[in-house]
Amino acid sequence: MGRRALLIALSFLVSAAFCEGMLRLAWTNPYRTELVDRVTPLRMHHGLRQLPVDRHEIDPESPVGLLRTDERSYILPARRFEKPEATIVFLGGSTTECAALDEDQRFPALVSKLLEAKGRRVDTLNAGVSGNTTHDALNLLLDHVSEDHPDVAVLMEAANDAGVLLHDRSYRSRGAQLVDGSTLVKWPLQLASSKLWLAGLLRSYFYVGSVEKSPPVDPNAKDELAPTEEYEKRLRAFARLTRAFGIEPVLMTQPSSAVRTPDTPRWVTARNQDAFNEVLRRVAREENVPLIDLVAHLEQDVPGFREPMKIFYDGIHVGPEGARVYAEYITARLLETVLRPK
Repeated sequence: MGRRALLIALSFLVSAAFCEGMLRLAWTNPYRTELVDRVTPLRMHHGLRQLPVDRHEIDPESPVGLLRTDERSYILPARRFEKPEATIVFLGGSTTECAALDEDQRFPALVSKLLEAKGRRVDTLNAGVSGNTTHDALNLLLDHVSEDHPDVAVLMEAANDAGVLLHDRSYRSRGAQLVDGSTLVKWPLQLASSKLWLAGLLRSYFYVGSVEKSPPVDPNAKDELAPTEEYEKRLRAFARLTRAFGIEPVLMTQPSSAVRTPDTPRWVTARNQDAFNEVLRRVAREENVPLIDLVAHLEQDVPGFREPMKIFYDGIHVGPEGARVYAEYITARLLETVLRPK
């Protein structure tokens, strides 16, 4: 039986090779120089995700947390009110995602609760994704978030943009890519993992870490200033695209500190962080976009914010106290600007 199967397989291969050879001699293939499709994957969480997250840095006694999403891929809790007076979406990278915190500690969720305490029924949608840049936020806004018709979109991006631009000098790694072998493996595995436990185990094995990282940067070049021109263009595009969809844009600076741990992204440098935040402030002024300057707030109003584990657990990602500080200031600024009583 085995020998017969082998002969059949060899016969098939020989026949296929013969047909291929004859076609190459007798027929001109119109697709012979054509490239395959380009695809632009939306860098967003999977809907109805339940992802274990390593959080030992901030809570050694409870080292594994959980990141859950709703059917529209927003991090839970998301829609709290049946008839909200407004909906705010937060776009950004891991510093917006806050994956290592408990669900009710993440600052986008806290903003909704603080607004409720002030008599405002506002849903907050957390669309933060680890590793995302302003370019990714634009794709996500255009192709996904706009369908949910939020009233306000808050963007906090700086460090990941600096990392990508320092590494590539452009956002080409975040644009359309040719379909390749890894794509053909990735998608079937995603489809199979919800039905087959073996496929789920394989997906868990190949999934590296709980968060994605921006491209690595040469440590010897860490003091190099990343180019800001393309970042500025995308900030302006964000301001204008949101308004084209009837969404009020808000820009937010991204704080960091000099404290570093093994988990601190190595492309995060004070020089680039300051430069990119300053570009963001300038674009907010010139585009007449409300600004939430978290950096200035920490520097002026939060004594000792650079102390380890007070605001950040690794120099850029907030712990529970940092998320509370963020949420309180964001709530106040939203009430002063886009959520003023009509």
